[in-house]
Amino acid sequence: GFGTFVVGGWQELIGRVRERGGLTDVEAEVQVSSICGNDLNSFSATLAQMQLLWNLIQARPATRRNDPLPPLSVSAGKDSLNPVELFEDLREVKVSSWSDIDGDSYPLVAGNPPWVRPERRDFKPSGNQEDFFREIGANSNIFMLFVYKALQSWLEPSGRLAFVIPLTFVDTKDAAPLRNLFLPPPEGK
Repeated sequence: GFGTFVVGGWQELIGRVRERGGLTDVEAEVQVSSICGNDLNSFSATLAQMQLLWNLIQARPATRRNDPLPPLSVSAGKDSLNPVELFEDLREVKVSSWSDIDGDSYPLVAGNPPWVRPERRDFKPSGNQEDFFREIGANSNIFMLFVYKALQSWLEPSGRLAFVIPLTFVDTKDAAPLRNLFLPPPEGK
């Protein structure tokens, strides 16, 4: 919620390559522009952007401290689980940075989704969510909805998914439909 996860991921992935001489400082900054994110809470999204920018400034050599900063794709106030493509009349949907992010697919999707059991949620899934998540059940733990949305909407074919999820994913009956999506297709298909 405060950008720690995204900044840590950027530092780990880009930092290692840059330290080995694989990226210049400018190339590393270009890579931060490809990071996309969303938080329901506007304050949290703003903090995430500030964290990214602060770390970029700190990583810059003194000769580049006053150069313009790269654009960031961190949006706020949108429900990541609401399937944008299922709106009944797209002319009524206000295009925002989140709908731009949500409409693309990515080679890597990483995150730390909330772990909230259905009985602890303070909302009911919408009709669009019921339809979209029908394969795994819209009343699943929220982390499972994020994994499913990533697999169906955000991840490129052959892309990598890296989420922090609870161990219950591997052994609960409720998670079986989602686990099945990770199995190789039966032979002949």
